[in-house]
Amino acid sequence: MSKRDEKKIVRFGRKLLDPVVNLFVRLQIPPNALSITGFVLTFLVAFLYANGWFRWAGLALALAGMFDGVDGEVARRTNRVTKFGAFLDSVLDRLSEFLLFGGMLYYYRFSDTMFVVVFLAMAFSIMVSYTRARGEGLGVSVKSGIMDRVGRYIYLIIASIIDGGLFNALMVIFMLLTGLTVVARISRHYNRLASEID
Repeated sequence: MSKRDEKKIVRFGRKLLDPVVNLFVRLQIPPNALSITGFVLTFLVAFLYANGWFRWAGLALALAGMFDGVDGEVARRTNRVTKFGAFLDSVLDRLSEFLLFGGMLYYYRFSDTMFVVVFLAMAFSIMVSYTRARGEGLGVSVKSGIMDRVGRYIYLIIASIIDGGLFNALMVIFMLLTGLTVVARISRHYNRLASEID
């Protein structure tokens, strides 16, 4: 997917969420409160996954993702953008992923194969975000790969709602795509940083 296509998708997503953003702006809800609300909802997502209620988990994840998707825009429109807000959002994002994958791991605790698949999916998901954050700490911004946070959430929401016995296969594909995204980001970082002398 080209950067142009990614920008189109982002613009489309923002249009869809625009009414929600406007509502929160009118209600003067603090952006950090939206970040925390999205995180708290992830406990429900984890509970639903842990019990095998995948379709409900997908719907709950969509709701949690909505809060996570609008907090930054609300912050910008209300002039409440802060470094701590960005830090809090990133920390809660990682904790949210541990929670939702934790719910899946509990559900698959008696299936060796799927437990390993979900564990690797979780590890790769965290590494996708870590490679970007570590790169930015070194002055390089790399966002390559289709399975960024938004891509992962959209995939999981769709896969969970489809369910119907396909979830296991879809999670294997998720694991592979996320792993490839990690490799792509490491490769891009190598190309941009290998020639630099510490």
